[in-house]
Amino acid sequence: MNKKESAYVTMHGKSSNLIDENPDKFASNPTTPEAKTKLDQSMADEKLLAQKQDEIEHSSNVPKAEAHNAAASNIYQTGSKIASFAFDTHNVDLQSKVSISLSELKKLPDNLFISRCETILGCGQQYLPQLPLYLVTASTLAEGQDMLDAFELEIKKQGQRKIDRSSVTQQLNKQIKTTNKLFEPFDAQVETQRLSDPVWYNLWWDARSLPQMPKARLSVKLKVYDAETSQPLPGTILTYSKIETNGKALTSGPDLSKIVKIKSAGGGLDLKSLTTGAYLFTVSYAGRADMQTTVYVNEGVLTRIDFPLSKIA
Repeated sequence: MNKKESAYVTMHGKSSNLIDENPDKFASNPTTPEAKTKLDQSMADEKLLAQKQDEIEHSSNVPKAEAHNAAASNIYQTGSKIASFAFDTHNVDLQSKVSISLSELKKLPDNLFISRCETILGCGQQYLPQLPLYLVTASTLAEGQDMLDAFELEIKKQGQRKIDRSSVTQQLNKQIKTTNKLFEPFDAQVETQRLSDPVWYNLWWDARSLPQMPKARLSVKLKVYDAETSQPLPGTILTYSKIETNGKALTSGPDLSKIVKIKSAGGGLDLKSLTTGAYLFTVSYAGRADMQTTVYVNEGVLTRIDFPLSKIA
């Protein structure tokens, strides 16, 4: 742990901080206890907002991807059956509207995907009386529509997360300014120590600057790569959840199981504001054996962990 990290842990630890350990330095100012109470509360509010921001930021896109794939598979099968009917009846126009490969359908952007699926389902409704022989019924079309609706709902949720993150970020920025303002009385007192105790003074300013630095909230820094080639594996799925002392996953609280897709080209991911305790981490990648390990998180300490994944024999 370097000097800055040590200063941060000392200042923001649960049991003590720089001011508590040096009460004589601040005894000359009778307003210190009240100012410190406000500062502690402000920094606690700042931490809660940072945690909320991180939770939103790391909200998984996996539900959206799963809903997309489910709708694509179901509606592709329906489209293929309608295409068979169109081929048998020499209906070229209908065939052009419903014919598409599953891989092509999955690759379409969200808006085009929805439009194409609605076209296929609409064609099914138009020719419904003639389609039962091709195993397309009102129930079949309703199931496809339900899956498409589920996908659209996930898109809306994703959009709402972006709005929520923007709102929380604005609140956090305001809170950081408030915290800075509350630091000023202590800064003024510390200034008197500049000549009499320069070592302590430098330690204070190192700690003073850290709360605004992103790394101050980092809890875990991980990287996933191929065990043989050491090449990064972007697209890996990470599942993590806090566990109790008996090894069982928690059943309530903010640290329930979360699923995150690692998008970084370097195969890395930073997790912020995890509460102190043990977490079970599992990483999965197509063609590689899953890897699982227990990770211990301590407040103010950055935990680094690598996941070298081996190919499935």
